[in-house]
Amino acid sequence: ILTRCNRLICKRSLDGQFAVLSLGRLQANNRSLVYGGAGEEILIVGHSGELKHKVHSSGYPLGLMDDGEYEPSSTVSLEPGDVLLFLTDGFREAMNRSDELFGESRIVESIAANRHSCAREIFQALRRSVEKFVENGLQQDDMTGIVVKVLD
Repeated sequence: ILTRCNRLICKRSLDGQFAVLSLGRLQANNRSLVYGGAGEEILIVGHSGELKHKVHSSGYPLGLMDDGEYEPSSTVSLEPGDVLLFLTDGFREAMNRSDELFGESRIVESIAANRHSCAREIFQALRRSVEKFVENGLQQDDMTGIVVKVLD
């Protein structure tokens, strides 16, 4: 799917235009994830609040190389309470008035602190953490995300 999308975007986009895309297949029967990403990675925060796994992108952003091939990641096992984060870089790169980035560690801290909540509340808490960090500063990039919480 990613390889086909890349070819289509390469044919129709202007030079310098690209897109990032995350594509995952969750398998509920054995609590696993197979992931393919074009320029994005996902974070998995474990049920006890630690960064359990960082699933790296399987290729460049779409539209950069017309011969790009995208392979799925290895299968990642999941446990009840794990939280999967599909986030754009706007979260990591949110900047405060001191030009400090919010960064991955603050993302994980926010998720860990709210991991007992439902997925929607976890995402809302993350947004509030970023907003507090930037102190009502100007948002530089989009902050789009999906939070998935593994249940029993």
